[in-house]
Amino acid sequence: MKLAGIKAVLFDLDGTLVDTAPDLGHALNLQRARHGLPPLADDVIRPQASHGARGLLGVGFDLHPDDARFESMREEFLQLYADNICRHSRPFPGILELLAGLDARGLKWGVVTNKPARFTEPLMSSQAQPADGVLPILLRDEPYALPLVVGDIQPVAGELPLGAVQDRQLVA
Repeated sequence: MKLAGIKAVLFDLDGTLVDTAPDLGHALNLQRARHGLPPLADDVIRPQASHGARGLLGVGFDLHPDDARFESMREEFLQLYADNICRHSRPFPGILELLAGLDARGLKWGVVTNKPARFTEPLMSSQAQPADGVLPILLRDEPYALPLVVGDIQPVAGELPLGAVQDRQLVA
């Protein structure tokens, strides 16, 4: 792979760098137990993990954002997740080697996520990270964080400290 001209590599967090589905599933099953329901199997939960609380509450309780109980159940789920984050989340196989390879080539790397900061910061600090060359975490911290798209990232990436991305050039 030609890396000429690439100054930084940005990764999504959930489902790309770190497998967070086990912790999300654990929180959902804790919540189901609180409500007198049996746990769901991982293979039922995993496909919904990338859809966040909305997808997990859908599969776990058949709740949707327009349901009257959705917001209170969402808050309960998020608190259970916060209380149990980093128990089972791990980098995907090969990720640590990939990041070490980027470091060896002198390339900076960073994380772009729509995961709220209260979850991202402990999750990232629990995972092995190189000491040098790590860019700040870019995130959109909103109550219902929307997916970041390249158009959202470019203005932020162009303003990164460390001069990692210049002239808003971003390879996605």
